[in-house]
Amino acid sequence: MKLELLNTSVVVLAQQHNPTILHPSFLRLQDVVPADWEVAEDPISTPPFSVVKYANGLVFAVETNRFQVIDNGPPADPRESRVADLARKYIRALPHVRYTAVGVNFSGFVESAEPQKALCRRFLKRGPWNEKALTITGLGLRFSYPVSEGGLRVDCNSGTVRRGKDTEEKTGMIVNVNYHTDVAGGEPLAAAEKALSLYGERCAHF
Repeated sequence: MKLELLNTSVVVLAQQHNPTILHPSFLRLQDVVPADWEVAEDPISTPPFSVVKYANGLVFAVETNRFQVIDNGPPADPRESRVADLARKYIRALPHVRYTAVGVNFSGFVESAEPQKALCRRFLKRGPWNEKALTITGLGLRFSYPVSEGGLRVDCNSGTVRRGKDTEEKTGMIVNVNYHTDVAGGEPLAAAEKALSLYGERCAHF
């Protein structure tokens, strides 16, 4: 089975982000993004939530407790994605925010005509819980592991994806992976930057 990478992202949690400051002009003036990046659509800026989407597939999103950079067109090698570097530049522009955790995320897709049956065959032992009297109509899996400087969670579910407006919808298994690192100590900015520096290591492990 071949895993297709749908997106990669980094999340920085904090006690109090300020969504209203997220705007293309802020990102440009703070040298978070290059001046020639084109915005894909009008940005959304509200007190509880703001989002800026660029034509190259990179997205910035801020809520009151989380900041996220998403790469919706990731390279084949996710280590070449700029999400961690962009997140690092953003938090450096806001050094007084109390950062609390960093997450590195990957979303992938494995095409399958019958994903539900494929998951059952691979992960579910035969028994009374899936015999004729009890027909399984849904199966979701979650695996949790300890990893260096954090924790790893892997979720597997059946679903569909469509990569573009003019492409066909595909059926298969959706795999969501999260590497979580808590940020502790008296220097939250430095600790958050250290956690972001693990991005390459997380990619290699993934």
